[in-house]
Amino acid sequence: MTRKRPTASYFGQADSVDDRGKSTRLEVRASGEKLRYDLPAALVDSDSPMAMVLDYSSGQMMMFPVGDKVPADERMAMQFNMNEGAGDQSFDPVIAEVGTVVGQASYAGETCSVYEITDVTDTGAIETGRACVTGDGILLHSARASS
Repeated sequence: MTRKRPTASYFGQADSVDDRGKSTRLEVRASGEKLRYDLPAALVDSDSPMAMVLDYSSGQMMMFPVGDKVPADERMAMQFNMNEGAGDQSFDPVIAEVGTVVGQASYAGETCSVYEITDVTDTGAIETGRACVTGDGILLHSARASS
């Protein structure tokens, strides 16, 4: 199956909502074969915000703390091979590979295809969610439908 990746450069903000309903804003940037997430400290359970950079051309992902208050002993980067993932988890956020198109929607004035994604957790629970992706591969909306 062909992987659907963004073909347009973009910047966006998203709100991530945890299981308790707390919302945290993150930023996403993409250009060419690179995608960067800027994650607030609260979202990554850290004292410092983190950046995650995915480089599709090399297959590498890097995470590192950002900001002027990062302690000297925490100024390092962790690098991963996206093709290997971590256990059953892949670092490549490719919705079109695992989802089924179930309709069309519009967010922020942009039309997108709605994908339904189903996953089985380590405990055997079935989780479903939906994601809306534009024709040029930009994720506009995602939500967990059940758990």
